[in-house]
Amino acid sequence: MRTNQSGVVVAIARLARLDLARYVWLIGGLVIALAAFLFLFHLSRVNDATRAASDLAELRTYAQKVALAAEMTSHDEDLTMLEDSILQAETQTSELPVYLERILDDEEADALLADVKDAWATTADTARSYVSGDEEFDAVIAAADDTGVAVDDLLTVLTERSESRADQTRTVLQAGIVLLALGALIFGGTLLRQRRRAAEMDALTGVLSRDRFRSHLTVALLNRRPSDSVAVAIVDIDRFRRINETLGSEQGDRVLRDIARRIQDTLPRDACVGRRGGDEFLVLLPGADIEGARDAAQAILESLDQPLTYQTGELRAGVSIGLAVAPRDGTETTALILAAVGARDRAKRDGGGTYGFATGDAVGPVENTLELEVELRRALDNDEFLLYYQPQIDVESGAIVGAEALLRWRSPSRGLVSPERFIPLLEETRMIVPVGGWAIREAAAQAKQWLDLRNQPFRVAVNVSARQLFQSDLVTTVRDALETSGLPASCLELEVTETVAIQNPEEAVRVLEDLAALGIQSSLDDFGTGHSWLSHLRLLPKMSLKIDRSFVAGITRNAEDRAIVAGLVTVAHTLERTVVAEGVERAAELALLEEMHCDVAQGYYFSRPVPAEEFTNLLQRTHPWMPASAAA
Repeated sequence: MRTNQSGVVVAIARLARLDLARYVWLIGGLVIALAAFLFLFHLSRVNDATRAASDLAELRTYAQKVALAAEMTSHDEDLTMLEDSILQAETQTSELPVYLERILDDEEADALLADVKDAWATTADTARSYVSGDEEFDAVIAAADDTGVAVDDLLTVLTERSESRADQTRTVLQAGIVLLALGALIFGGTLLRQRRRAAEMDALTGVLSRDRFRSHLTVALLNRRPSDSVAVAIVDIDRFRRINETLGSEQGDRVLRDIARRIQDTLPRDACVGRRGGDEFLVLLPGADIEGARDAAQAILESLDQPLTYQTGELRAGVSIGLAVAPRDGTETTALILAAVGARDRAKRDGGGTYGFATGDAVGPVENTLELEVELRRALDNDEFLLYYQPQIDVESGAIVGAEALLRWRSPSRGLVSPERFIPLLEETRMIVPVGGWAIREAAAQAKQWLDLRNQPFRVAVNVSARQLFQSDLVTTVRDALETSGLPASCLELEVTETVAIQNPEEAVRVLEDLAALGIQSSLDDFGTGHSWLSHLRLLPKMSLKIDRSFVAGITRNAEDRAIVAGLVTVAHTLERTVVAEGVERAAELALLEEMHCDVAQGYYFSRPVPAEEFTNLLQRTHPWMPASAAA
C-alpha cells in the first residue's frame, strides 16, 4: 500500500518551486523598476549637476568681472557696471541651493556651499567698499580669488558625487536586469512545466490524462520482454449517475477525486492511474500477470468497500473492473484497452461490484486490432466509409418524414465490417472526429438531393459522439456542411445519446444551444435509460426525444414497459418535444404507440438500414406504410 506522504512531499516541493519562481519574478520586476527609477533619478541629478556646474562657472566669471570692474572704476565715475556684476552674481548664488540640495546631502557639502556663499558675499562687500574708498584694489582681487577657490572646491565634490551616484545607479540597474532575467527564466520554465503537466494530468482528479496514460502503456508494452506481462484495468464507478443526481455535480466531482486517490493509494508504486473520461479510470500494472492483476483488482474493490465520509454522511461507491493482460489479450495499446473495456462490460452485466478478465472476443480477435486500426486510418482517404439510412415514419400518416444516417465501413479485404467492431476503435483512436465530420457532410448532401426530389419537408439525423460534442468545433463543421450542400438547417438533425449528454451537461447545453441558433434540430437518443438527464431537459433547446428500443420491445408483453413508454411520451409532449420510438419490429407495437400518440417510429418493421439508392426507392412510394388504425 502506498501512503500519502510521498504525494504530499511532491506537492509541497512543486508548490515551493512555483512560489519561489513567482517571488523571483516579482522581486526581479521590483528591482528593475527600482533601478529604472534610480536611473531616471540619476539623469535628473546629472541635469541638476550640469546646471549647478554651469552656474558655479558663471559665478567665477562674475567674480573676475568684479575685479575687472573695480580696476576700471574711479571714485567719481559711473558705478553701473560694477553694481550689475554684483547683482547678477548674487542672483546666481541664491539659485544654487535649488539644484545642489538634490545632489549634496551631507554636512561637508553644506559647508562647501556655505563657503561659496560667504566667499561671494565677501567679494561683493569688498568691491562696494573699494568704490566708496574704504578698501584697496588688492583686497578686491584677493576676495575674487577666494570666491574662485571656493567654487573650484565645490565643483570637485559635485563631480565626485555625481560620478559615484552614476556608478551606483548603473550597478543597481544591471543587478535588476540580471534578477529580472533570472526570474523570467525560472517563472517561464515553471509555466512551461505547468502547461506540460496540465496536458499530461487530468484537471479534476490529478491522475494521468487519457493520452498520457496511453503513452505510458505504449512504452511499457514496447519495453516488455517476451517473458514479461503487462496488465491494464478499467475501473468504472457503478451507478455514478445516481450520485450526481442525488448529491449534485459538485459532490460528484469530489467523489471522483476521492476514488482516484484511493485507487492510487491502493496500488504499487510502479502502477500508473489515468482517467479515461466520465467515471472511468485506467490502471497500468507493469510486470503484472493474471494473478497480479487479480490481486490489484481485489485490493481496489476492498479499498472502495470502505465508505467515503462527507459532511452529508457516508457514501459507498462500488466499481466494476475489467482486466486485460499482455500478451494474452493483445500486444498493443488500443487492443489491450478495448479488451479491458469488454471485460468491464461483462462485469457490469453481472451486477457490478466485481471484476472480470478479457476473453478476446469483445471486439473480435484482439490480436488483429492493430491491423484493423491501420486499415481504418486509410479508410477515410480511400472512400471506404458509407452511410446507410433507416426511415423514420409518421405514426399517424404512415409517411416517411425523415431518416437516421448510420455509419458503415466496407473494407476491401474484410467486406462490410460490423459497426460494433470498428466504431469503438474509432472512438478509442480519436478518428471518430474526422469520420464523424465526413458523415455530417455526406448526410447533408444526400438530404439535399432527397429534398429536391420530393419537395416536401424531410429531415436526416446523424449521430454525434462524445468527442465530437465536447472536443471538436462541431458548430463550424455543421455550418460548413450546410453551406456546401445548400441544405436548410431545419432538415438536419444531430442525435446525442443520453449517456454522452450527462457527462458534461453544462457544455452539452452550450453546444446544443449554438446548434439551435443555426436552426439545427437535435434529438436525445436512448431517452429513458438515464433518468438523471430529466432534470436538464428544461434547460435545452427544443429537442426530439428518442425512446430506447429496450422499452419499445417490451410494450406488448410487459405492463411496466408499456407504462414507462406511455409516461415518457406524456413527459415529452408536456415539454412540447417530438417523440421518436426506436426498434419497432411488429405491427402490435406500432398500434400501441399510435394509441399513446407517439409522433414518429423507426425500426425493422418498416425497413432495415439501407444504402442511399434503396432509400430513394422507398421515398418514391406514395404511402409506404399504413397507420395501424387504418389497417384495422
